[in-house]
Amino acid sequence: MIDKDLFKLLGKNKKYIFIVDALMIISLILNLGITGIICLSHMCCDVNETMVGEKVTVMGWVQRRRDLGQLIFIALRVILTILISNTKDKLGRNVKKDLRRKVYDKILALGAQSVDGMNMAGLTQISMEGIEQLDIYYSTYLPQFFYAMIAPFILFGITIGLYWQSAVALICLVPFIPISIIAVSKYAKKVFAKYWSKYISMGDAFLDATSGLKDLKIFKADALYNDKMNQNAEEFRKITMKVLVMQLASTTIMDLVAYGGAGLGIGLVILGLKFNWLSSASLALFIILVAVEFFLPMRQFGSAFHIGMNGASAGKKILTLLNEKELDWSDNDISSNQIEFKDVYFSYDGHRDILEDINLNFENKGLYGIVGVSGSGKSTLLRCLNLLETPTSGHISFEGETLFESHTEPLKRQIHEYQNTHDKESLKNDDGYIKLQDELNKAKKADKEQKKNIDKILNLHRQKMGMVFQHFNVFPHLTCLENITLAPVTTKKMTEEDANKLGLELLKKVGLESKADVKPNNLSGGQKQRLAIVRAMAMSPDVMLFDEPTSALDPEMVKDVLEVIKTLADGGMTIVIVTHEMGFAKEISDRVIFMSEGVVCEEGSPDAIFNHPQTPRLKEFLSKVL
Repeated sequence: MIDKDLFKLLGKNKKYIFIVDALMIISLILNLGITGIICLSHMCCDVNETMVGEKVTVMGWVQRRRDLGQLIFIALRVILTILISNTKDKLGRNVKKDLRRKVYDKILALGAQSVDGMNMAGLTQISMEGIEQLDIYYSTYLPQFFYAMIAPFILFGITIGLYWQSAVALICLVPFIPISIIAVSKYAKKVFAKYWSKYISMGDAFLDATSGLKDLKIFKADALYNDKMNQNAEEFRKITMKVLVMQLASTTIMDLVAYGGAGLGIGLVILGLKFNWLSSASLALFIILVAVEFFLPMRQFGSAFHIGMNGASAGKKILTLLNEKELDWSDNDISSNQIEFKDVYFSYDGHRDILEDINLNFENKGLYGIVGVSGSGKSTLLRCLNLLETPTSGHISFEGETLFESHTEPLKRQIHEYQNTHDKESLKNDDGYIKLQDELNKAKKADKEQKKNIDKILNLHRQKMGMVFQHFNVFPHLTCLENITLAPVTTKKMTEEDANKLGLELLKKVGLESKADVKPNNLSGGQKQRLAIVRAMAMSPDVMLFDEPTSALDPEMVKDVLEVIKTLADGGMTIVIVTHEMGFAKEISDRVIFMSEGVVCEEGSPDAIFNHPQTPRLKEFLSKVL
């Protein structure tokens, strides 16, 4: 019932669990002391009625001081309760601090690498809610587990000398609670694992839909994602109900064992009095009260079991992240910066194509301007370049390495055409249709296998690509210099000294050397965008991707940012830029790509595109923007 890997994760914080348990055991002994004093006072009353002389005087002295003894024990008990609470609180704070630091460092070290299918929403949920639940596992479940294992034996040792019949009966019943817990633990682990998977899935769907709401509205896919969120919410509701039903059932069983055991102890005491197995009513009262104490630790452990399993399930997700192998960024020999798109399709809903039949080559050392109206698929194409969006089908390669390859969508289209032109009965015996179905099944298996082996190539690819978003996405809690040095230090394992030197050099290039220690909230929009550019440059990329880098800037700031991009282009870097600045695209682009409705309508030199357009759609576009 204790996960060894999660226990190791505590590190130096293990000592707090044992301190808590020691304090709880002392508290138990004090409770027994208070119980003994109560019973002693009852015995004094009996003695005062039957004894005379000096003995009465002695017992009276004891009776007069019982109140003082009770107050001392109660005061000590209160102090211990406060100490236990403070120790648990300290344990929780230390655990959360250490885990969040480990998770944060790991995410930075992994970069954009996916973790067990977990996207940013999943990582956020695990880093926040998951760690909170794991904190409960450490600060509540584990101390109660160890205490529940020790306390019954302490009580057994005390009661065996007083009334062995009751002690033996009680100690034999106590294991039924952990047995019932073990019986449901396997099922509980599965349920809680599904719970966290559905919880993360629901968060993913919500974050994806809200962060990309603009694009979803443009491409009329918002209704589809709304249905997905509703579906995820319903699945999460169902698994939550399973969790609640399981908790109710197991709690009921543990209550039956606990109350039944306490009732058995009381029954044996009554029998002991009837058959004179017990010497006095005071002793009987003491054993009755201790019989209840027998089951309290195990019952409290049973209550903590469910939150413990929930925390353990979250902890498994955290361990998956922390155990993820970091990539070696130093073994990437670059022979070519060429990026190739071949028959690439992309769709949000699986039916209507946002990108259609994209065939492009981005050669070494050039600036490629992607132009077109809003909603034409420009930004989606750029995100597919960095595989921030996964194409529906097609082939993408970078530096000769295949990043993405899928043939399922063309096969689906052929099958769909078959279904539209043939009736169902004829399809059953159509060799061509059957062959297509077999090819589709093989393609699906190949795609699944490809996804398992793509992480290393994908992350090396992303290392060599710098991405600058239209809304800056700089870290507001870090200074300008810290924004730049973060990735080189954590991912490329650069020393802080070298990273700071590099960061200052880059800031100087864009005229921000005086802003090194300033946080982004104190910068203008143009300064933030320049910071975003040099942050991407700090990883020494071979390719820079710009997604409408001037869309959120005023005209004066636009000039500053475009000057920085022009400087990069003059330096020989490969640049792909989605832009609405036609003058800029015409002036410095080596090649211009015009898109409309997800299709590359025309591509060529700036002179060919702007002065000699061939397609009616491009002519129409230029007539409105020039």
